[in-house]
Amino acid sequence: MSQRAATAVEPVGRAKPSNLVIHDNSLTVFIVCVLFVGGLVVFPIIKSKRIRVTPSKVVAVVIAIGICIYNGSFTFLLVLLWPLSFIWFPEYWGNFTGYIRGQYVDEKSPPILVSLMGWFFLVVFPLLFLWIASR
Repeated sequence: MSQRAATAVEPVGRAKPSNLVIHDNSLTVFIVCVLFVGGLVVFPIIKSKRIRVTPSKVVAVVIAIGICIYNGSFTFLLVLLWPLSFIWFPEYWGNFTGYIRGQYVDEKSPPILVSLMGWFFLVVFPLLFLWIASR
């Protein structure tokens, strides 16, 4: 098979991997960091009555840092702020009621359920993703 024929079967319209990187623009990364940290960390701290530092919360931070080191970038920590926020502030997220994308949440969620969801997205989801990616 000639080299020309081999290139003809490549998918059309697929973006080059270098076009998918957002961390080239430092201003964009800074804005995203401020919004994520503000919404997922600062606001729950302000609204929480008190913050309890437990061993499980410290382990969650250590796991998140380990995932960042494994991936070679602390930019990945932005993705992990959501599950970390669920683990650190389950009362805040469990007390949320109101509209979310057109759906109305009328009951509060138990904090243990919110925390378990955070652990799922911090531990189980990345492991599942790595397992699928390695196949």
